[in-house]
Amino acid sequence: MKEMLGGCCVCSDENGWTDNPLIYCDGPDCEVAVHQGCYGIQEVPEGEWLCAKCTASSSCTNGAQTNGEPNGKIPVRCDLCPSSYGALKRTEKHGWAHVICALYIPEVRFGDVHSMDPVILADVPADRFEKTCYICAAEGNNEAANIGACMSCNKTGCKRGFHVTCAQQRGLLCEEGGINRNVKYCGYCEHHVRKAAQDPSIKVIPPCRVRGHQQQPTPPSSNNSGHMLVDLLPRPEQVNTVLGLSSQPHPPAPSDEPSSVFSPPLTTSSRSTTASHFPNP
Repeated sequence: MKEMLGGCCVCSDENGWTDNPLIYCDGPDCEVAVHQGCYGIQEVPEGEWLCAKCTASSSCTNGAQTNGEPNGKIPVRCDLCPSSYGALKRTEKHGWAHVICALYIPEVRFGDVHSMDPVILADVPADRFEKTCYICAAEGNNEAANIGACMSCNKTGCKRGFHVTCAQQRGLLCEEGGINRNVKYCGYCEHHVRKAAQDPSIKVIPPCRVRGHQQQPTPPSSNNSGHMLVDLLPRPEQVNTVLGLSSQPHPPAPSDEPSSVFSPPLTTSSRSTTASHFPNP
């Protein structure tokens, strides 16, 4: 059995629970670990489990199907960032996207909110793909800086854009509490995240350890305990069509970013109760 190391590729939490276990991909050389709820796993298998990328690779049986890649591997890269590592899902056009990228780019949605498949990118505006990731550029990787789509710093007036996974690796992703226990997914550039971390309504998500990237130090924060305000779940516009609910009104967020919120926040312990309200797929 594979040695179980590292936390969830989506939420960074290294803990698992009975009703939301941390599951490790059994694919060769794959280091993906995800919570059942963070990856939309409908049923935890008793035997081996493969992430979507490894499942696709295992279905390829010859070099022609894998573009000449050895060992049945297929070339994979997220359509929203330069990274090929982490927890990926298929898009509606048979591409790939990280679950974490889908959650933090406001216009992205899921075709099925239960399985979180496929990732729908049709509504992402062109200007997101025209932004430059300042993190990649600062590292001298200008080619990667212009690949994919960028989110923007949540600080009012800041124009810095960055890839979701670049922010995830550096501990720049946040959850911001709002009224009626609503939570907004957002991020801050390295210049503004330290001040944001002092706000008791903001939770800075710990950096995610991703293979192939050097671990970055976590910004100091009295709030950064390693636990999220809520589990990573689809936004209201992704969920309410299934529940038959309408989104609650929210005050404008102090950012150039479109509002991306959850309503209401869900804890791990409440997930099983809330899930009973969803109709069967």
